[in-house]
Amino acid sequence: MKNSLFKSLIALVLIGLGIVMLLVNLNVLTFDLDRWWPYAYAIFFIVLGVHWLIKAFKGFNGFSVPIFLVVFGSALVAGEIGYIRFGFLDVYKLWPLLLIFLGFGALGFTKRYKKRYHHKNMNNYRFHQTDADLGETTFKGSWNVKPIQIWQAVGEHHYDFTKAVMPNENIPITIEGLAGEVYFIMPKDLAFKAEVDVKAGEIHVADQHTEGVNRKLSYESSDFGDAEQKLTINIKLKAGSVRIEQVS
Repeated sequence: MKNSLFKSLIALVLIGLGIVMLLVNLNVLTFDLDRWWPYAYAIFFIVLGVHWLIKAFKGFNGFSVPIFLVVFGSALVAGEIGYIRFGFLDVYKLWPLLLIFLGFGALGFTKRYKKRYHHKNMNNYRFHQTDADLGETTFKGSWNVKPIQIWQAVGEHHYDFTKAVMPNENIPITIEGLAGEVYFIMPKDLAFKAEVDVKAGEIHVADQHTEGVNRKLSYESSDFGDAEQKLTINIKLKAGSVRIEQVS
């Protein structure tokens, strides 16, 4: 199984940070964590944003959150080097991005792009599965659905229920993490209830959508109460994208 580029980048950053901190503890190297920490999380935002931006061009998520992360991370770096006056608490200064996103949405750019690429890429998308704390957790094809409880610091979670084998019971699925992407493909006749909480990002559940800061969305299909086969989904992320899509 090949590791994704994003997973490899995060792994290399962790390895490098571990080596540096080890050398500091052995008095081989001098390292001022307070000085470099702002660069570390700013670069993390940029890498995460670029990763999701690439996926947005493939139709798997929207553009607004990844663009915001890239701009926010870049502004933090520029602020640290003294090019501009910008700190973490100055995030409110980026509110004009909302006008830009609304403008592109009014022009229909994102809708046309998704219509052109989304279904094409879904047919060719290759799923991977891993039980690591950092990486991808994915199921497709004829897989047996069982209760799932996952916490990953940074991860991608892709589940295709269109050919899944469902027992006649209510299956709980809980996914929590700091940052990530969650993508469920659901047949229209599968009953489900979803509670989604994303501190910064976007949420798409069936025909409902919300994005921004401190976003929450609750959804329950009309047949959930009487259905024998059903899912209870709970998702909590600090930052990320959640999409639960129904297909015929």
